[in-house]
Amino acid sequence: MPIAGLAQGSEVASGQEAINLATRRSKSRAGKIGTFKAFDEYLDLPLPMVVNKPLLNAHGDKVIDTINVFANERYCELAGVNRGQLFGERYKDYFISDEGWMTTSLQALKGHAVTGQCYHRGLRSWVNYYTKASTMPNCVVTVFALDEGGESEIKRIAATDAEFFEVNQQLLNDRRYFSSMQKALREIGDVSHALLLELGADSFTINYEWAAPYVAPLNTQLENISKRFLEPIERLLARQNYLDIADVAKFAEEEADFAEQGDFCAKNDIDRILLVPVKNDFGEIQAYLLLTNVYDKGEINPVSLLQHLAPVFSKKLRDTALRIKQD
Repeated sequence: MPIAGLAQGSEVASGQEAINLATRRSKSRAGKIGTFKAFDEYLDLPLPMVVNKPLLNAHGDKVIDTINVFANERYCELAGVNRGQLFGERYKDYFISDEGWMTTSLQALKGHAVTGQCYHRGLRSWVNYYTKASTMPNCVVTVFALDEGGESEIKRIAATDAEFFEVNQQLLNDRRYFSSMQKALREIGDVSHALLLELGADSFTINYEWAAPYVAPLNTQLENISKRFLEPIERLLARQNYLDIADVAKFAEEEADFAEQGDFCAKNDIDRILLVPVKNDFGEIQAYLLLTNVYDKGEINPVSLLQHLAPVFSKKLRDTALRIKQD
């Protein structure tokens, strides 16, 4: 099977050039992205596929990271990036967790084909993977097949836990308060907006927001709007501990006091809202975690994810306020 070796004969030289450039780019964060004919025939493969150079620890007995040398079009489509963005990048610069497809690649380097199943955060999906040594020196090729069968509850819990772990690490292990908040919101899921509504005495503010590239941020439109805007939401939350409105337009038709909020959502192409309160140490609501247009594919539980993250965001807000006070 041609894909097993990735390249043959004279193609190896072109592939080696790609490996060298990817390695230099991973160290310098710069470098021209070349076109390497060795990989052209694999661009249109129907399954997502990557070629990586595993990075080992000092003892050479454990994979600690991996450098991307090549990703085909299907992989980039599912990951929501282009090949230029991935080339020469280290996986753990984006995702902290140790994933099975990456950690088992050492066996592939030793000449043993590896198969397995894991949750792939870059693809946000459970995958079955096949990894084998490439003819490119010190590289492996991995092909992924998305596990799109009926998701078991155990898999759903495991995937949600993996997402929580990643966001939790972003929040607590980064002392750069603003950037850590932004990174954490970006990692929450496949959404249009992820933001934190911080409550004041008479209004609310949005200091932290992530918006998908194809939508406009909401912060300038909602900044310092009266808390009255949140009154219908607060009434609903008095009876439940989160708010999940799957069809905002229909909900606005049925709830007369939600008309203004419904109009705002329609103006901003918001079809679904998921909102979870963030409470302080006294049990008082200090903010809301808000997601819009949650594209739930069934692999994670977005409500459970936000509920687990709410105390972590609360701690981050408390630490931020304390640091500002000390400064």
